[in-house]
Amino acid sequence: MGQSGTFTGGINGNHYRLRVDWEAEQNISGNYSTVICHMYLEQDRYYSLNIGSRSSTTTIDGVGLNYSSAAINNDGGTTVSLGTVSRTVPHESDGTKTISISSNFYINATIKGVKYTYIYADSGSITLNTIPRKSAVSCPAEVNVDSSLPITISPHSSAFRHTLTYQLAGGNVQSIGTQLGGGVHSWSTAGLARQMPETAKKTCTITCITYSGSTEIGRETASCQMIVPDNASYKPVLKDTDIKISDAAGYHTTYGSYVQGKSRLRIVLSAAGKEGSPIRSGTVTVGETTLNGLDVTTPPLSERGNVAVKATVTDGRGHPSAEASRTITVLPYSAPYVSRPSVERCDDAGIANDEGGYAMIRFDYSFSNLNNRNKGYITIKKKEEGIDDWENADEVVSNEPLPEYAGRYELAKPQYCDADKAFDIQVSIRDDVTEKEFPQEAMLPTAKTVFDILADGTGIAFGKVASKPNTLESAWDADVAGLSMDTIKSSVIPDSNG
Repeated sequence: MGQSGTFTGGINGNHYRLRVDWEAEQNISGNYSTVICHMYLEQDRYYSLNIGSRSSTTTIDGVGLNYSSAAINNDGGTTVSLGTVSRTVPHESDGTKTISISSNFYINATIKGVKYTYIYADSGSITLNTIPRKSAVSCPAEVNVDSSLPITISPHSSAFRHTLTYQLAGGNVQSIGTQLGGGVHSWSTAGLARQMPETAKKTCTITCITYSGSTEIGRETASCQMIVPDNASYKPVLKDTDIKISDAAGYHTTYGSYVQGKSRLRIVLSAAGKEGSPIRSGTVTVGETTLNGLDVTTPPLSERGNVAVKATVTDGRGHPSAEASRTITVLPYSAPYVSRPSVERCDDAGIANDEGGYAMIRFDYSFSNLNNRNKGYITIKKKEEGIDDWENADEVVSNEPLPEYAGRYELAKPQYCDADKAFDIQVSIRDDVTEKEFPQEAMLPTAKTVFDILADGTGIAFGKVASKPNTLESAWDADVAGLSMDTIKSSVIPDSNG
């Protein structure tokens, strides 16, 4: 780009003037300007001059340059070309340059009685146009890591060569290419995903280093977002076999399947990430329960039958895998129970007898079969009525295995129970899965009789065996002079509403 200017200096009231016209032409590849100065003598009208040839000096950026002018003989009102000088001025490394120009014309003349040796002109400070140095560089704002990134270099000189580098945020500077000219350069971004294991997007800084010959003359940068796409090439893979299921309590080993309400599944996900990205999280769904983690333990399974175990994992880039699933079998299970306990007096042959000194105990029971591998057990205890503690009660049957998973149980032989005493009977059932027993209780009354006297003579009873000292007992309804017991009670005990 051309640049020019003019400055002057004068004598004799400025009627004689030295004018310097200067111009500067840039050399971009060389980083210098050629400054050319043309010197002129300007004479106003009627201001004549008659001198011989002269040798004078013009100084450009501190360097004096001599020029010679021819003899001058005129009557004034004219401009005389004195000479031309030029100099190559190097610019700073960034392309800037400030200079000054001064010129002395050796006039050496007496004008109207006054002796003049020189006419002097000084430009003062001149800022030359900056020579463009570093080349511009540009690229798209974002690109997938499995594609090519076009990088455009726009140099100020075809002689310039370039080196391109890239740096992912937080990473090292790495080379793209060297000795590159201007134009579009296609850079393959394949493999960059491995440098982005924990993020799906990262800023990449492209740096263009410009050289003139072997000298670096500047750097320019451009930024691009590198994106790891959420597609099959980069998604983590979770296979069905990567879902590891175990039952720490061992129900699956014992019963061949998991057990409803008892089995707590430990589920470990062992998926693999793509292109160096680690697996950071997982989600597991078992029936209606969802848990977050790569190693989780479920609460006791509430479902039964075929139950789906579904899972996904997410890698460090935030990419989820496709869902994988397995199906497990959960055996139905409910706690063992007894129902309709029945206790009645009988004789020693088991024949029902209200006055018998033995008892026959019967009840219904049920417990889960669990692939026909579960076992149930019955314990029967008895104690005299009025004793609160079952710990020391007599055991009629202790942990007797049950022959079927459901049925009606009956004692193999009658149990002796003193006809003069009432008894409490407790029936407990348990199975291999649930050690806790579930008791049911029933009461065996004393034997029936019309009238009985307590052995020590301190108590009597009607319709039952006497069992309480100092007490009149009756198993029958009372009717005294036509009045029922309810009528007698109502007449003796005040109405609570009265």
